[in-house]
Amino acid sequence: KGKICVYCATEESTCPDHVIAREFFPTDKRSYLPKVPSCDTCNNKKAKLEHYATSILPFGSKHENAEEMLREVTVRRLEKNIKLKNELKNNMQRIWLKSKSNLILPTIAIPINGDILTQLFTMIIRGLYYHNWQMIIPHDYFVEVYTLTLQGVLLFRDKILSKAPSNFIQKKLGKGIFHYSCTRGDK
Repeated sequence: KGKICVYCATEESTCPDHVIAREFFPTDKRSYLPKVPSCDTCNNKKAKLEHYATSILPFGSKHENAEEMLREVTVRRLEKNIKLKNELKNNMQRIWLKSKSNLILPTIAIPINGDILTQLFTMIIRGLYYHNWQMIIPHDYFVEVYTLTLQGVLLFRDKILSKAPSNFIQKKLGKGIFHYSCTRGDK
């Protein structure tokens, strides 16, 4: 309390916030998640974004814990948010996908609001930046969020992350559920 909020970089913090919400992790993998100073406004905004993300991301995850999260967390969340449940149900589509063994199998696709995820990931990036370097990204600086193909990830790693090796950080949170790499320029 009493520090500057890392998300808006203007208001005084009133509470700590988990940079990556505990709800993204099974109960037994929630220890040692990073916390940062947050104001009430940003904490409430981020909580709404996290509610959406924790309700939809397990549908597309291939992580070994995704099925457990769908059964134990997502179903409960969607029962409490009938509007989102109906939106997903009414807009899902049956599609065909090629498996690793080249079989064409039926599956479903659900609509995803990319703007909500971009807002959440922007806040997470600001939080991780503070967590790793104890510095706040100024409020008049912007954070850009992109989705990358595997080739894009490799290019990003080789062309961006490798530019400041003394500041390069790789971490795993939640006993390996969440991985991230980051760096910052020396100047």
